This record gives sequence, structure tokens and C-alpha cells, in this order.
Amino acid sequence: MTFQSPTSLSDEQLNIQELKAQLETFAEHQKQEFLNHHPITDLVLGRSDYIDQLLRRLWSASELSNQTYLSLVAVGGYGRGELHPLSDIDILVVSRKKYPPL
Repeated sequence: MTFQSPTSLSDEQLNIQELKAQLETFAEHQKQEFLNHHPITDLVLGRSDYIDQLLRRLWSASELSNQTYLSLVAVGGYGRGELHPLSDIDILVVSRKKYPPL
């Protein structure tokens, strides 16, 4: 399987199994690029860009982009564009509306 840009995924492909397969394919692609001596900074930035595209696609598909009072913010290493393999993805959802504590 060749990895796809997350922006090209259909709504039907936005399920856990397909997304997991896409992430694994992308990770394998990056591993091969690393073994072919591709610059590490490009790989780290590329992984961050890929996750950016994926989160934007999921945000849009869930119609959260229509909720103007919500923002999705990348924080931590991911927020700095430094997403290494196996790193966690730190995100923050910010709302202008008040919600009760969970």
C-alpha cells in the first residue's frame, strides 16, 4: 500500500482500521527514506506535516470546522514541527464557550 495524503482520503476511509493502515504505511515510507539517508530534519518536519493534514481532514469531516468557537492547537514537540517517530501527538482544543468540568 502506498501512503496517501490525508487530504485525499474519502469519508469512507476515515475509519480506525484504514487510518491505522495509512499511518503504518507512512511510517514505513519514512523508515525507508531514513535508510536511504534522507535528511532527518526533512523527515521530522514531514511527519509533522502529515499529521497536520490528517487532523485537518478529521476536523473537517467531523464538521468541527463549522464550529467557529473551537480551535485545534498543536502543542509540545508536535506544535514546534518536531514530530519524531513514535512521538505522542499533543493537541489542545480551545473553546470560547464555557463547559462544565468533566
